[in-house]
Amino acid sequence: MDVTRSRGALVFAACLVALVAVTMLSARLVEPFHTWYYQWAWYLVLPALDAGMVARTGRPALFGDRRFAVALFAWSAPVWFVFELANFRLANWYYVFVPQERWLHWPATVLAFATVLPAIFLAEKWLESFGVARRLRGRPFTLRPSHLRLIPALGVVFVALAVWRPLTFFPLIWGAFTLLLEPWNYRRDPAGSLLGDVAAGRYGRIVRLLLAGAAIGLFWESLNSFAGARWIYTVPGLEDLKLFEMPLLGFLGFPVFALDCYVMYTALAGLGLAPDRWRTEAQPAATTLHRSGSMRRAGARWSAMAAAAFCILVLAGMDYWTVD
Repeated sequence: MDVTRSRGALVFAACLVALVAVTMLSARLVEPFHTWYYQWAWYLVLPALDAGMVARTGRPALFGDRRFAVALFAWSAPVWFVFELANFRLANWYYVFVPQERWLHWPATVLAFATVLPAIFLAEKWLESFGVARRLRGRPFTLRPSHLRLIPALGVVFVALAVWRPLTFFPLIWGAFTLLLEPWNYRRDPAGSLLGDVAAGRYGRIVRLLLAGAAIGLFWESLNSFAGARWIYTVPGLEDLKLFEMPLLGFLGFPVFALDCYVMYTALAGLGLAPDRWRTEAQPAATTLHRSGSMRRAGARWSAMAAAAFCILVLAGMDYWTVD
């Protein structure tokens, strides 16, 4: 094993030892490890996953590209807050044992949700490194302009139904943003879009994202069960059969959520607001929307301010509707 891989293995082992220590401290109700166990755990798991990739392949999957890593962490909370906003109407989960001080729990909440996109990305890249579904092929599908109009219309219907009758149609919120945004992603860059994969008969990336969502969802719920500040589900008719805090059928939402995450990040990259790196090496990135340097900088500043304002508004709404 070369020096780089040895260092990766050492960092991986150190992160796991630290995770075990934090878990034991949380189990003994030692603060701040118990209340904020979820944050402590994820910020050890993510470097462990990346270091494990270094030990396996000699290269990091995430932290080797600082700009991309910062973008994934930075956009992760705004992406998740879209679903928190929907939950004000759906009322499918709420948070308990959260400290009352906003100066404390708002940053902690953002830190927790900043791990969503990096976790799904790393899980998908781990699967890719093992060659999972790499050669999975199917019959190509001809995408017509009518399809590209129908798919986002279906996404609008999904969102409208979920908001109109949440007790019945709440599952439709998962996958709705894939339907809304994928046609635009496809028009901009077929090679980087999931619809492009379907059109070409390539299903490997879709399968890996679904599996990554399932694996990370299970891990999310397991870490949540150890945390003092945690979420609890109130899914109609599904409260009896649970694993950790999640109703068993609720785990079906995580694979679809992983597709949403990929599609939403790809749309941000298409707008020039994030590096277009979430793809295989064989799929070069398309050119983002052309802007001058000053326009890009101004757009980035305005987008950052808009994202921050959106997060603050949703955090305030969470304090009112979903934090007990």
